[in-house]
Amino acid sequence: MAKQIDFLNWNNFGLPDDDFSKENGVLVTRGRRYPLLIDPQMQGNTWIKTMELKYNRDRLDLLDPFTEGYMNKIELAISNGRTVILQNLDEEIDPSLEPILNKNLKKMAGKISMFLGD
Repeated sequence: MAKQIDFLNWNNFGLPDDDFSKENGVLVTRGRRYPLLIDPQMQGNTWIKTMELKYNRDRLDLLDPFTEGYMNKIELAISNGRTVILQNLDEEIDPSLEPILNKNLKKMAGKISMFLGD
């Protein structure tokens, strides 16, 4: 659940001030899974970029499936606690991204790990 101040902050960062956008903002910021946005007007994309650049300077990676070695870059970003925006996905998503989108985390030897692909 979000507080009214969260909605005001999100609005200042570019999220529209309608109920649908607020609900989506809650899902993006409080969801158990990493968000997957279908964003033809780029409102959510702009909102996330603006928030991340404000609070986490130099910790935002913008990638797309056509970026050379994008899976390696995603792995490095996750390992280093960086935010990744994966843009321009087709209708079918690479199955190797499924553990990421599902936050498939496992605790092994006291460390939290995520296994990607093989």
